[in-house]
Amino acid sequence: MSTGLVSTPSVHPSRVENGYFKLSKRHFAAKMRTPGNQNIEDSSYMEWVGRERASFWGVFWIDASSIESIRRGFIDIVKEAAAMPDITFENAKAWIENRAEKWLLIFDNADDPKIDYFKYLPSGEGSCILMTTRNDGCKIYGSESTGYEKFEKLEFPDAVELLLKTAEAKQNPHNSEAAERLVGDEVLAQHTLSIVHAGAFIRQGLCRLDEYATMFESQQARLLSQHPDQANSVYGDVYATFEVSAKAIMSESKQEYKDALELLKVLAHLHREGVSEDMFTRACNEAQDPKQGWQREPENSIRIVSSWHTDRLWRFLHPLPATKELDVFSMRKAKNVLLSFSLINVHPDTYEISMHPLVHTWARDRLEVEMQDDAWCTAAATLALSKAHLGYQEYFNNIQPHVEFNISLRPKDYFLAQKWNTLEICRVFYRFAWMLCRQRNDTGALSLLDLISSLQCPAIPPNSLNWRHILFIYACCHEHLGNSNEQLRLIKEVVSFDCNAWKPDNPSRLTAQEALGAAQIKQGNYQEAIEILEGVVKIRQDIIYPESQGLLRSKHKLAMVYTYNKQPEKAIWLLKEVVQIQERILAPTHPYRLASQHELAFAYIENEQLEQAIQLLKEVVQIKERILAPTHPERLGSQHELARAYYYSGQYQQALPIIQEVVRIQEETLKADHPYRMMAEEALDAMSQQSRDQRRQTRR
Repeated sequence: MSTGLVSTPSVHPSRVENGYFKLSKRHFAAKMRTPGNQNIEDSSYMEWVGRERASFWGVFWIDASSIESIRRGFIDIVKEAAAMPDITFENAKAWIENRAEKWLLIFDNADDPKIDYFKYLPSGEGSCILMTTRNDGCKIYGSESTGYEKFEKLEFPDAVELLLKTAEAKQNPHNSEAAERLVGDEVLAQHTLSIVHAGAFIRQGLCRLDEYATMFESQQARLLSQHPDQANSVYGDVYATFEVSAKAIMSESKQEYKDALELLKVLAHLHREGVSEDMFTRACNEAQDPKQGWQREPENSIRIVSSWHTDRLWRFLHPLPATKELDVFSMRKAKNVLLSFSLINVHPDTYEISMHPLVHTWARDRLEVEMQDDAWCTAAATLALSKAHLGYQEYFNNIQPHVEFNISLRPKDYFLAQKWNTLEICRVFYRFAWMLCRQRNDTGALSLLDLISSLQCPAIPPNSLNWRHILFIYACCHEHLGNSNEQLRLIKEVVSFDCNAWKPDNPSRLTAQEALGAAQIKQGNYQEAIEILEGVVKIRQDIIYPESQGLLRSKHKLAMVYTYNKQPEKAIWLLKEVVQIQERILAPTHPYRLASQHELAFAYIENEQLEQAIQLLKEVVQIKERILAPTHPERLGSQHELARAYYYSGQYQQALPIIQEVVRIQEETLKADHPYRMMAEEALDAMSQQSRDQRRQTRR
């Protein structure tokens, strides 16, 4: 497809000839892979490979659409090329930079104007970087000698060959003449993705090569009348190409074709990558009995879902008659319909769905406003239903991008201006807010909570149970953001409500009491926190089993305040018990287990058991660096404590680079007065001074 710009930051013109710039986005191996997973040999690229492949020791590809995908790409390269299973982004980038051999790195989808790509471009004498982008600002990455090259079209002969191959048409004069007409400016405009989709349509036997132009023309006229701003755009032509396939699906009466169209609407309102079957399976399971586990909640509770959500799910998914579980076979048949028209990709092993960005956008834009609203609600309801409970689930890592994307499609004012069923929308947002809070996207969670408040839902008046539930998430988010005064104010309001509404052993009341104890810790009121948390632990020990997550969490909080109150021995004794149980019942990557191990290591530091602290923190940091983003507060917190442990043990050279990286990230992500950032900066000053003193003593 068209990429708009190609920047070549370190490529000499003689090294990459014009033929290479014909290469489509995401297609860089010896064989190209189309959105429909057909392998297509591109003559211009194969010719270039034949001449140039011996010039490079390795050819690597990086998905540059996000910072996380860039980092992951470098790590994956080194994992495979060097068989190094555990490596950080920084070390992976350095490994590539330090190769003596020449390499070619393709930096693909570098479209985000908010990313400073220069930070991620590796250096390397004599090696080459090819950047593909739609962002005109990326021209600056082209060196003075190589610059950049704009392109939108395949060369005409290559376009003809590509259409014939994707359509699986015989090579004869009649087909060649028809293909030449199709790929010209009046129809497919020599646009790679348009050609691939047209070929897939023809390959299905829905029309011949010489019939496609007429069908395309009618669809193009209809579609461009709905998108006048794109009348002169290549993208308009591409949209019309996709619409031809959509109309072919609509013309079929089979159930899987109907399901495919409904699925396409939902996919357009989720993130374009990583749509798993697991999400739909979870949603279907929850839809069987959405009130399971919530029997004590009133009918208008914001915490439960209703038939408004489940009915939407059954529009595009089907339960098995006997078990009422998801009919996976029917869903896969619907996916296969979309796959056959090259509208989606499906991973052969995981069945995860991904979509090309242009197809993804078209799938939304083709819908009328009311249909867009309806599809958005269906996607949002599916995501909400896939969260069976509000506690942490590793599954949150999978759906976070979909939740964030879904939210981004509807600005706050949109909900205020439209006539929505506010309680049902608020129920969705409540679950989204909890998930974002658990994932430490606290600003995103707060925005959703503010939106719930602004909608003035009749079922959520002030001083109501629903309002209490919202205040509790508010308090948790402010705790994460370091706003300790606001955290304490909010949680006191929650506890006050609970005292009038529930008995002392009510689970929600105990959880709020525990949160109040945590808020008192942040205020430095350690004795008050101990009294509160010891009371919570005592009640929970009397009413629930020892392995209950609620009891383990309360003991964790109590141990934490013991450490702060200069009672590390009591903390260590309690945390060892908690960690021992969690290591038996929780996965090594579970955040509760990692948090308790972190807290135990912190107590070891305060008790001057530095060797034990370092050993434990190294394990925790290694896991968090594998599963959490570099900016995640919990990852940074454990790195900070590891640096402290090294520092107190006199290993200043090990401590300094760790704390430097922590401070660098927190300066980009936290406000200057955030307590975590201030503590890290103070630690960096001390460690830097100690490191300088050590070097001076060594020189003497």
